[in-house]
Amino acid sequence: MARIAGPEITLHLVHMGNNTSEQFYLIPRLEEWISDGLNIVCDTSWSCGFALRWALNEALTKTEYANRILFASDEPWSIFESELSKVIYAANSNMEIINKIIWGNANRVYPVWDSK
Repeated sequence: MARIAGPEITLHLVHMGNNTSEQFYLIPRLEEWISDGLNIVCDTSWSCGFALRWALNEALTKTEYANRILFASDEPWSIFESELSKVIYAANSNMEIINKIIWGNANRVYPVWDSK
């Protein structure tokens, strides 16, 4: 298969999967793509199932996963507070990981605020 992306290009997967069957496909591919060295990020919108819990559980022990997740609430189709609470709960209230997911990773991928 031809290589279409590498570490110099960031791929943003929008929606973590709006149903469980998509998440069954996403999770092994996400691990594979990260292992292959792809610079890939995934946002948390529509994470209705185990994918967010799995990814954040991995993030608790693997920094690489904590750097690959962006918060997204998909307003107005979802409820911001509900989406935020999913992240806080799944991250086991680990503020370092929560800060990365809520704004740090997005600021790295899409620099808006001065990071200095």
